[in-house]
Amino acid sequence: MKKVFVVIVIALFTLNGYSQVKGRDHITMKSDGKVYWIRSGKQIKMNIDVPLKNGSVVNYRGEITSKDGEVTQLEKGQVLMMDGTMGKKKKA
Repeated sequence: MKKVFVVIVIALFTLNGYSQVKGRDHITMKSDGKVYWIRSGKQIKMNIDVPLKNGSVVNYRGEITSKDGEVTQLEKGQVLMMDGTMGKKKKA
């Protein structure tokens, strides 16, 4: 019985790690003009600056400041992955 339990626990941790590797966490601007951080499947209205893996930073207004200081604006429906790449545009 212990072995079955251990196998189940290991499988759950493996699946949890696999779903996070898929890169579902992202930042998006909705049609209401507000910026949301989708983290672990939960939608969080942004009120802080969020650093990305590529060194860029996104603020609550959707301004993306790159490492070299270039500023771009997140548009409604755009999806910004946490590694700094733009994902497919979603319905805002």
